[in-house]
Formats: sequence, C-alpha cells, structure tokens
Amino acid sequence: MTSTYTPSLRFDLQGAGDNTLTWGAVANGDFTMIDSAIAGLSSIAMGDTNVTLSANNGSADQARAAMLRFTGTNTAIRTATIPAVSKAYVVQNQTAGNFAVLVKTSSGASVSVPNGTSRTIFCDGTDCYSCDDAGYLNLINGAPFSNNMRNKLINGGFDFAQRSLTSASRGYWTLDRWYNNITGSTCTFSRQAFSLGQGVVPGEPEFYARCVVGSVAGANNLAYISQSIEDVRTLSGRRCTLTFYAKADAAKNIGIELYQDFGGGGSPSSIVEVINTSVALTTSWKRYDVPITVPSIAGKTIGTNGFDALVVALWMDAGSNSNTISGGIGQQSGTFEWARISLVEGDATKEFDPFSPRGTQQELAFCMRYYEKTYNPDVAVATATSIGAWIHYQTGFTSAVLTGGGTVRYSVAKFCQPSVTVYSTTSGTTGKMRDAAAGADVNLSIINNGWNGFSMYAATSVASTQINLQCHWSADAEI
Repeated sequence: MTSTYTPSLRFDLQGAGDNTLTWGAVANGDFTMIDSAIAGLSSIAMGDTNVTLSANNGSADQARAAMLRFTGTNTAIRTATIPAVSKAYVVQNQTAGNFAVLVKTSSGASVSVPNGTSRTIFCDGTDCYSCDDAGYLNLINGAPFSNNMRNKLINGGFDFAQRSLTSASRGYWTLDRWYNNITGSTCTFSRQAFSLGQGVVPGEPEFYARCVVGSVAGANNLAYISQSIEDVRTLSGRRCTLTFYAKADAAKNIGIELYQDFGGGGSPSSIVEVINTSVALTTSWKRYDVPITVPSIAGKTIGTNGFDALVVALWMDAGSNSNTISGGIGQQSGTFEWARISLVEGDATKEFDPFSPRGTQQELAFCMRYYEKTYNPDVAVATATSIGAWIHYQTGFTSAVLTGGGTVRYSVAKFCQPSVTVYSTTSGTTGKMRDAAAGADVNLSIINNGWNGFSMYAATSVASTQINLQCHWSADAEI
C-alpha cells in the first residue's frame, strides 16, 4: 500500500438506510485496496509511449498493486513512472517489440526490466533498486571466483599500450583493443597516469586514457574511440550495463553508441543500432552508467569472414551526417578523459564497482589474442634493440652464403590470421632481419603464417661459417 493513501474508517451518520456511508461498506473498500497492495495485479497497456501510473487517495489506482504487468507494442525503451513513495513491486514486461521498460520515480534512479522478463523492485521514495541483480553480490563478483570475462571489454583500464603510448593516427596505434576513429577532425589518443591515492575512481587504477580533439567543420567529420567485442552473439537478447568514469576540460556532452555488426562475406544482415544516447560530462571525474537491452539476433545472418562483433563507441565530435548515431552531440573540440570502462551483463547501476578486474597477465593474454610483439610492453615497435628479439644461431658450416631461419609460435592463438611485420634489431627497419655475423640487414621471407605462428628465413649477406640472424616481429589480428 502506498503512503499516499490513508484508510477512511467512517461511521454511518446518515441512518441505517444509507448504504453508501455504512461502516461495513467503507471497510470493505479499504480492505480491497489493502489486498491490492499486498497481492493485487495491475495490467497496464503502454501504447508505445511513457506512462505515469495513477496514484489515488482512497480509491482504486494502478500504483497500489503489488504486481505490475506492462503490455502493448513498443518501438523503443519506454519509462513507467511510479509514485515517489516507499514500496515493493514485482514488475513483468510482457510488451511486444523486444524493448525494456524502465521503472522509476519522477526524479530517481531507474531499474530496467528487459522484454519478456520479470523483476522484483523496491523504491525507497526516490530511487528504484532491483532485488534480482548481481549488483548485490559485490563480494562474489569482485573475487577470484567471478567469471573472468564478466567485463566484455578488454583493456578497459588502459593498462596495455603495446604499439605506443600516444598516437594521432586513425586506427589501432596506441592503447590495445581501442580504435581511434577520426575523419576530417583530429584526435590525439594517449595513456596517462593517475596520481597515487587519487580516491575518486575506485580500485586505485594506474592509468586512464586521454583524447585531445580538434574539431574541423564538415558533415562527414568525426572523432570517437571504439572497441569491437569478438562475436555478435555477445549479450544477444540480454540486459547489460556500460559503466565508465569520465571528465572533460569543460562541460560537454559525449555520445554513447552500441551496435551489432554481422561482419562481411556472404550476405550478412545489416548493422543493428542498439543504443544512441548522450551523457553530460563535467570537469571532474564522475561515474556514468548506461543500462542497455541488446536485441536478440534471431533471424539474422552472420557473414562468412568471421569479423562479426558487438561494438562500443564513445563519441566526442560528430558532423551532421553522424548526428543520429552519436546521440546528437554535434561538433566540438576539447580534452576528454576516460577510466575503468566496463560492459557487464545485468543491471550494474547499484554496484560499487562493476569493473571486475582481471589479473595483469590474464588481461595481457586477452590483448595478445589480437596483437603480440617481441618488444617489451613499454617499447614501441621499430625500435633498434636486441632485447627480447628472436634469434637464430648456428655454426659449423663451410665458408659460403648461407640460408637460415625458423618457426615462431605465438604466446596466444590469434583471433584470425594476423598481419606479421618484422623489424631489424639494429636499425628498426621493417621487413629486415639482422645478419649479426656480417653486421648488416638482410631481406627475409615469411611463410606458413597462421593463427598459431609462422615461419621465416633469410640468406646471410656475406660468405660465413655461421648463421646469426636476429629480428623483432609483431602480429596484428585486430577485428
């Protein structure tokens, strides 16, 4: 029973013949409403629009019922507004259209009820909370027994930047798994270090990402960073939450996009835009939660090239041709910073920290499924150094120009056949192997390149009685 209703225990003051105000009739009505508050069901047709539940004092209404069933056909996520009073509900989303219903008060936090599911929800008078979510199992989710792929994003803490620590180029040139998307405008994407004990972003993270955007006017111009999560089946038909910490150099909106990409080859289905919205950043670190219901891929066709994915995009600058998919943020320059990004199944809006960190070596192994190099993690490719290099050494030959080489096995099987680049240990020149005995770079050939490794060989540059070939290599298998 909602607190807006006060039972009316009135006496019969107009005579026994007037049944409208007899104590028994009034009490029966009161008990009926109490029954509704305890075990009643309100069925509410949404009509493809947001609804505000009726809440009357002393007469039947929708919000008094203990159970709420939403029906009708929706073409978007719709909101059901309940009274701002303390009460528990069981909410069932039986709407057609495969969209969630958000249950909230006029000003508080919402709970998302995915299509075809039910949720037990309680309201404290302002915010709504789900009693069914993993958010109330923080000690399990954050412990070693948790699912190590709960966070579907890899390197969401920006710990690994195998290629370089900063880049202004389009593509995978800096932070692992994150693509710098720029057309017309500019974006310098880099890794930065937190001050020790900063105390705002939880978990004492070491790093965060910075994007310095220079907007250039143009309908096709844009700047955003994105990550393609392998396999479009990921979270299909499920509810999830995108959580991140962010700030900007001034109050600015950023766009949040999630879409299903069915890959290429054959006749794949078209891209499905799951969510396009915006959030307002301030100049201080702040947490943002974006509840999302991912549609089912039933009836869709996946391409034959294996590059299907669920894609998360964080927009900072968008010309008019990208207005819809970027959440309508428009074109803007500035500095944007990101930390501790996660995409987890379920409603994580009430969790203290849904990031669910993995072990450092484990996270690096996940990164290496898509990119691996022989250089130390903090050394950029094409650097002249022999530390960590691949080396083939053999003696006992007669004095002649010799051919030598070997097989490389990747530390982690790659997502697909990677693009392999080789670098001289002395000059850093690509496509070269160092002939240490002769003190010169030589050309090489790569054969049998596959998911698990490759073979390479080269001829020594001068007649010699030994083979001493050295090189670094990188293998890129990004989506």
